[in-house]
Amino acid sequence: MSGDSDSSSVEPTSPPVFGDVKVWDQDPKYFYTFEKMQSRGSTSHVYPCFCKRSHKKFAIKKTLEIDVTFMEIMVWSTIPEHPNIVGLIEAFIWKGYIYAVMELGESNLTNIIPIRELNSPMLPPDMVLSIIRQIILAVCHLHANNFAHGDLKSDNVVIIADGTIKLIDFGVATQNCGIHKNVPFCGTFSWKSPNSMYRDTAAPLSDDIWSMGITIGEIVGVDPPFLDQVKYPNQLIRSIRELQAPPALPDLKNYGEDFERKIHALLNGCLKMDPAERLTGRQLLEIFDENIKKN
Repeated sequence: MSGDSDSSSVEPTSPPVFGDVKVWDQDPKYFYTFEKMQSRGSTSHVYPCFCKRSHKKFAIKKTLEIDVTFMEIMVWSTIPEHPNIVGLIEAFIWKGYIYAVMELGESNLTNIIPIRELNSPMLPPDMVLSIIRQIILAVCHLHANNFAHGDLKSDNVVIIADGTIKLIDFGVATQNCGIHKNVPFCGTFSWKSPNSMYRDTAAPLSDDIWSMGITIGEIVGVDPPFLDQVKYPNQLIRSIRELQAPPALPDLKNYGEDFERKIHALLNGCLKMDPAERLTGRQLLEIFDENIKKN
């Protein structure tokens, strides 16, 4: 799927929009060579690509959901750059599709986390801690700029070539905080808090913290709640709404009791039934730096 001509020295001619983020009304194949599709979502495809101008590799996300991708562009154009949030290079609108050109992730976090049913090996403790801290930093940055991610999970975390963890996919992000009335549901059910399943009790920033707790569980090999019900969404929604207590803390003694205690401290801060009792991202970072980095 290469471009129709060699455009290594050609620049798009349409004016950019969205501040510093360039959105061009041109065919991206004139400027990028597409490679084999890397991943497929329900509404988008992601391709590694080669830029004919810079001779660097990136990822292109192609989607029909222009409104969703524009929300991502708004996040990128509003918040300052951060080493743990994937960077947007530019975007193209062409023949009804929008193409977002981003930093290339070498691997998805889902691909490396352990699967207990398959007895796959646990990740090294130092690697687990590094991943968790970088996710916390990314969420802190979003929240400090008054954005909630809305769909935090291992699928939306990538690892780039130098090993840095990057948060991706801001299509359902919301720009608000606190408890809000009539917030439409967004995100992936098994990672969502019970209160977020009701329109009048959603608390976007706090609900990100619950999702972070579920994601931390994934990293140490714990399945998200009710994952066996994903084929039955009505049953899954009911199960989450009727949850009376947070998921049980996992047995992590294979990592050592000290490591288990530290991870449990983070999970206890994330997985509170009352959104007002969950720690903030900044508070989680303080717990991490005070209790985890110290040996």
